[in-house]
Amino acid sequence: MALLRQHSYIPDITATDLLGQLREVADDPEELPFSAASLSKRLRLAETSLETQGVSIDLHRSGSERSMTLTYGARTKRTDCSVHKAVTKPLQN
Repeated sequence: MALLRQHSYIPDITATDLLGQLREVADDPEELPFSAASLSKRLRLAETSLETQGVSIDLHRSGSERSMTLTYGARTKRTDCSVHKAVTKPLQN
């Protein structure tokens, strides 16, 4: 999150480049994924959770090249969807 707080908009970055930048600012780089593929997978799995924190991930693919655009501070449409509301609604006994 520190990287996104410094740069609230990171356009068209590859997972490899993002992982390199994260390693530069991480308190403990050993906790980061080992590969760019692992980072991409973790980001996709955490996408909905990140969106609730104001982080939007837009994945791009052009042929064999992949990149992403990260935005911090913008609320996204997923945080307003009924699936999100159902997940965050307290369970009733």
